[in-house]
Amino acid sequence: MTFQGWIPVPTAIARVVLLATIALCFWAQTLHADSHREGFEGERVSWQFDRARSRAKMLRHERTGELFRTGQRAEGVLLETFASDTEATLVHSVPPSSRFDELKVAVWLWSDNPGVTVSVRLRLPNQKNPQTGQTVAMEVYGETHQGGGQWQRLAVELSDRVFAENLRRKRSELSRLVGTGTLNAEDAYIDQVSLHIPGQAITWGLAIDDLEVSQVVPPKAKAKA
Repeated sequence: MTFQGWIPVPTAIARVVLLATIALCFWAQTLHADSHREGFEGERVSWQFDRARSRAKMLRHERTGELFRTGQRAEGVLLETFASDTEATLVHSVPPSSRFDELKVAVWLWSDNPGVTVSVRLRLPNQKNPQTGQTVAMEVYGETHQGGGQWQRLAVELSDRVFAENLRRKRSELSRLVGTGTLNAEDAYIDQVSLHIPGQAITWGLAIDDLEVSQVVPPKAKAKA
């Protein structure tokens, strides 16, 4: 007599023990992970204005006690942008953290106009661009502010599904540029948050507060570029 799908008891127990050990290791790693929060309470500004090719003008940039979400201060920005221009960007470093399904990144933004979008920079430390020799990095975009002079939490999803979608796009991009779509995505980690301000004929009044990275697990490797 034969039994389809029958597994000897010792083998079944071994598999259960192995799976439990893997789950326990991951749980222990996340249990000891820290959460990073920046409340922008100090006097010195910490967001950097990356103009790139934009003609945007920074009119005022300061820590303000007039408009904040929690604590006593937030980072205030008054920025002039122009029609048919490229976007301007505000960037802020965060502790390097390995990307995994439960990683959460969010920032609170007050804006009097709609259109500001948040993103995180995701680095692939084991993959270099064959054309430039630099480590591959890509932006993972999140939510967009709806305007209206209100506070809104802008989050970036970094789930396995979103990660896979972004990898597919990056492979396609590399394939067009250098003829190869090979990507080593092991040990991917984040290290920067950005706010993207569209090129429009607008003066933007922004306040930024409570930047949060939940479950900071130090990466195994870091990019060299």
